Amino acid sequence: MAQLATPLFGTELILCWLCFQMPLYRFNLEDHHFIADRGVHDCVDEEHAGEIADEIADRLVQIEPELVWGGHAIVVRNEHNVQVYRANMDRTSIHSRRRN
Repeated sequence: MAQLATPLFGTELILCWLCFQMPLYRFNLEDHHFIADRGVHDCVDEEHAGEIADEIADRLVQIEPELVWGGHAIVVRNEHNVQVYRANMDRTSIHSRRRN
């Protein structure tokens, strides 16, 4: 009986791990076209991915202030390549993020 429990426990552990993997989101710097891949992050949900995109956008504007002009944004896409969030890098968007 104990021999049957060991493989079953291992299988349950693997299935549990697969069920609780966080979804992956891709973060890209874009204007009206793709510019640069900012990496893939595992996030709890789309709201969490949006918070990370806002942080990336704010840090990039501090490093490269000229990104404020020209419609630049950090665009977040889910595992199915569907856009789920856009952190605009214009002055109005940055100002409203900093106030919140």
